[in-house]
Amino acid sequence: MQIDNYEEAQKLTEKIKSHLPIDVTLTPAMCDRLNKQMGANLKKGQICQVNDVQYSGDMGGILCDLKMPESSDNFSALTSITHVRVTDDCPLADEIRSYQEKRTIRLAIQDRKLGKVRRLQKKKAKQGKGFG
Repeated sequence: MQIDNYEEAQKLTEKIKSHLPIDVTLTPAMCDRLNKQMGANLKKGQICQVNDVQYSGDMGGILCDLKMPESSDNFSALTSITHVRVTDDCPLADEIRSYQEKRTIRLAIQDRKLGKVRRLQKKKAKQGKGFG
């Protein structure tokens, strides 16, 4: 099963490159993983910067080279864009979030996590309704 539309992912990667650096926060799971595996001292909600992006195909999607601005030891990490949350002031926020959502759903389908797919689809359906 193909996860990404290659041309769309490449175009988004190039758009992101033209807007670097981009401020993001890590997902709680990624923050915990980096703290545990790499001995980082990251706080949930801490702003990080994406300084470079590369498209790695279906295996990893759009990869982000992250730098922690407050870090005294120049900590950096490479992670999929699905493990970061773009700040609202990013001009590409809507496009990046759309890519993240599509990729997450397709990965869940591939991994046969149908319950997760249904939750994501319900969440998407609710976003367009009412005040919520």
